[in-house]
Amino acid sequence: MSSTSANEPTAIFLNVSYDKKYERLFIAMCSAIFAHQCRPRLTLEVPDGGQGRLRKIHELIQGCRLSFHDLSRVGTPARFNMPFELGLACGLNLNQHAHEYFILEAKPYRIQKTLSDINGVDVLVHNNTVKGMLNRVTSVLQTDHPITMSEISKLDRFLAAKRKSIVRNAGCNSLFNPVAFKLLAGLASDFTLK
Repeated sequence: MSSTSANEPTAIFLNVSYDKKYERLFIAMCSAIFAHQCRPRLTLEVPDGGQGRLRKIHELIQGCRLSFHDLSRVGTPARFNMPFELGLACGLNLNQHAHEYFILEAKPYRIQKTLSDINGVDVLVHNNTVKGMLNRVTSVLQTDHPITMSEISKLDRFLAAKRKSIVRNAGCNSLFNPVAFKLLAGLASDFTLK
């Protein structure tokens, strides 16, 4: 997967915490996205290092029609990459109006304390639950041909059950690895919603 500056109608940028404790919510988020036949994009696709990394991240976000920014894990020590990437998405939205962004949080009203400049933007609260994440992401992606929550949940359970084998087959220790993410995407594309 490579970054692109042209807006891909099915591309969705995910700004999430790359920690093991977040993996289950990440699977739920990806399941809802895959079920709606969209393509999640991550900074995992951008090589580390060099002056061009920021430009490539900006191009990656710009190439997506929308983005989800889960600020529930910014915590201690503070992770500034996540609010920074939200800022890039906000800038795109303000300048082009071609990029929509959605903020996810675990607790209601917490964002008003941590990022008060965003007041007036509806925050999608998932309560740190798989069901909450599936519902919040699906509420944004619902189309004229709705997919049932039971179908999305079936894909989610399937991918969650494959997590350990994905990580093992990728030769890494988390889903937040380019190879593991490609394996996850491949399994999702092979899964048939019934």
